[in-house]
Amino acid sequence: MSIRSMVTAAILALSGTQAIQAATLHDEGVNGDLNFTTASITSAGVYTVKATTTRGFSGAATDIDVLDFTLDPTLQIVSASAFISGFSSSGTGTFGPAIGMTQSGLPGVMFQQSFGSTGTPTSTFNNLPSTLGHENFRISGQGGCGGCSTGASYTYSWQLDFTVAAISEVPLPASVLLLLTGLTALGATRSSRRRREPNG
Repeated sequence: MSIRSMVTAAILALSGTQAIQAATLHDEGVNGDLNFTTASITSAGVYTVKATTTRGFSGAATDIDVLDFTLDPTLQIVSASAFISGFSSSGTGTFGPAIGMTQSGLPGVMFQQSFGSTGTPTSTFNNLPSTLGHENFRISGQGGCGGCSTGASYTYSWQLDFTVAAISEVPLPASVLLLLTGLTALGATRSSRRRREPNG
């Protein structure tokens, strides 16, 4: 788990939010090939996915690693971080391994961390917290290759940590609160008048 995720988990704990520490959704070293795996998240916490992905080009072998998961509608993804290790390649080209998170059925990505062949981050796209009310997500090892030779490929191990927290109650707009206050006062005034009016 990354330092950022540990700090986020500590903040959640201090704020009274119950967080699961380093709950691993899938670890290829323990659970076997990630391939196309599914999971379900029903409680707040810090979650981890670990895999080794091979990206092949122009006919080279490819190992696809995808985790599809559902998220309880009372929860949202608030942060994510990723890193890679053990990069190796064959052939020539500009290799660009990446790890991404998308929302199923929606265009674009929520989070993507791109790296160079040394494992150093080159760019980050971060659109978190996630869109409220959306429950289906995908994590995958991604990446491209610029000017790759025929049959070029690269392999890398990666880890993605992400933090899930409860969706806070959305406060009512001030105009609605003002309207409710006015209606309550009007009701109280009418009730008081009825009590003062003589029977008959």
